[in-house]
Parts: sequence; C-alpha cells; structure tokens
Amino acid sequence: MLLVTIDVVEEFASDGVIYLELRTTVRSLPTYRAYLDAVLRGLSNASSITHGEIDVCLLFSIDRARGIDDAWMTVDLLKEYAPSWPEVLVGIELSGNPKNW
Repeated sequence: MLLVTIDVVEEFASDGVIYLELRTTVRSLPTYRAYLDAVLRGLSNASSITHGEIDVCLLFSIDRARGIDDAWMTVDLLKEYAPSWPEVLVGIELSGNPKNW
C-alpha cells in the first residue's frame, strides 16, 4: 500500500491537482493498523516527493456491506490515529448500499 499510495498522489500532482481527498476502506492487510500505517507513510512520503505541491487528506470509508461492528472498528481507529495526523485525517464517509443497514 505504501507504493500504491505514493503513485496515486504523484499521478494526481503531475496532472496539476492541488487538493486531493482520498478515501479508503480499512483492510486487514496484514492487520488494520499495518494497512493504515502504510497508507499514512505513503501520504507522508508523497508529500516530500511532490514538495508540498498537492495537499492530500484522507477519509476513512465505512462500507455498509461490512456490518455495524466493522463500522465501529473504523470509528475507533480514526479516533486513535487522528491526533497524530490532524491535517491528514479529515473524516469518515459512508459507502455501499444504505439498505444493508
């Protein structure tokens, strides 16, 4: 995820984008925290590579298809990570079919 995140940000920066909100559904690859650490490191590295030419924020996505327990886990992870990444982690978004809730 580290390299994928860097590549995505670099691609948008090369297109002249100056503000980007990425969304990610937290995955256990290999663990939820390892996944988030890789994505956040990727954003940090991309910022250095692009010399701050693009502002990137991240939204945690709650996928309604994954159930309420998964949703609460996502909220808890955001609360845990947000104090260390206040300029990057800007919120939560809902995805998936609302009829699944």
